Amino acid sequence: MNILLVNAISTGNLLAPIFRELGHKCFHFRTMEDYGEDVEKTFFSKDFDKCFSIKGDNYYLELNEIKFDLVIPASEIDIEVAEKLAKELNCRFANDINSSMFRRNKFKSQERLKERGINSIPQSLVSSVEHLENWLGCNLFDKYVLKPINSSCSDGVLIFTDKLRGIEHFKKLHRKPNRLLKINDTLLIQKHVSGIQYFVNSVSFDGFHYTTDVWKQYRSRNQDGAYFFEAMTLCDPNEKEIKSIVEYNDTVLDCLDVKFGACHNEIIYDGSKPVLIECNPRLMGASISLDLFDKATGTNQVMALVESYVCFEKFMEKYKNGIYSKRFSVGEISFLYKKSGTLIKHISKDYIANLDSFFCFSGLQELGTIVEKTTDTFGRPGYVYLFSESEKKLKDDLNEILELQKNNKIFMIT
Repeated sequence: MNILLVNAISTGNLLAPIFRELGHKCFHFRTMEDYGEDVEKTFFSKDFDKCFSIKGDNYYLELNEIKFDLVIPASEIDIEVAEKLAKELNCRFANDINSSMFRRNKFKSQERLKERGINSIPQSLVSSVEHLENWLGCNLFDKYVLKPINSSCSDGVLIFTDKLRGIEHFKKLHRKPNRLLKINDTLLIQKHVSGIQYFVNSVSFDGFHYTTDVWKQYRSRNQDGAYFFEAMTLCDPNEKEIKSIVEYNDTVLDCLDVKFGACHNEIIYDGSKPVLIECNPRLMGASISLDLFDKATGTNQVMALVESYVCFEKFMEKYKNGIYSKRFSVGEISFLYKKSGTLIKHISKDYIANLDSFFCFSGLQELGTIVEKTTDTFGRPGYVYLFSESEKKLKDDLNEILELQKNNKIFMIT
């Protein structure tokens, strides 16, 4: 097969080596001239037979000459472009371009759910201060969320109770570019939903959905009112609450017309029922240890995605149960920089590495690096993964590391 990966950064950079090892040709299509210093490090041109850029001359004619079998969105960036290319290049296994808006636009996702009678969040699009003031005056909720309709990594998200704070934030974001370089002509205002947040990762092929993993989030509020994701633990799929979340997520995937590919959805469980926060039709981001996932669940989202395209019959047989099984307890801590400056020491690195459940570090920056205070969920400071046969031991170690982070004992920054 000839496979075109669009913006293969972050976890998406794992796809090309696997496809090529299986004998397929991989090509890359870049929609941004520069991903940024941190992200650019996760792109490896050596993994591709040829690289194309949307800025290049005659790229469309060259793409048509190759006759691609697959076009895969390999990161959060310009998923709609990948879906459009799949349509234009006559790729069979692709999501319908006519429903891209439901998967990529946070407002239209919720409206689609509402139209189909599926649990959703009260909301509105606002394009002026007057519009925002009017909506706030007509909807008397305890808390509100204001955010871009098409960005990522908690970019621009504000949770607030003071309406004047919301108006100030609107003025700050309106008509400015967001993290994905989209202009915030309109913003999304929603009721804030309280509860535990989960990540639900899946792979779909021809409308069949397989849930590869579900994660419970450990969050803390930053000073601007949004959340930091500090940690997550792999959930037991046999728990009643998790079964409810997975069933709801499958319904969401159908409603938003996700027929092919990976999906990373954020869902809140408020104690009685789940509700979608946002749909992300791509692999889970950050840094994934495939060996760790394989030990914990018998597979991983990256490999399941490859298998779905390479041989659907084997994929269906292997994943016919529709959901993973949990063999071991797994946790991940997302480190935070508490201030900007020069990173001069990993204070607790050796201590953490000697914990019973320690598995590996990932993405730690080198000493001497100029770093910026963490303000979103982008993950620049790196991660640590934990792995244990004992759920209690893993939770104890995870909480111990979070306590170190709370007391600013992870990094020394001048």
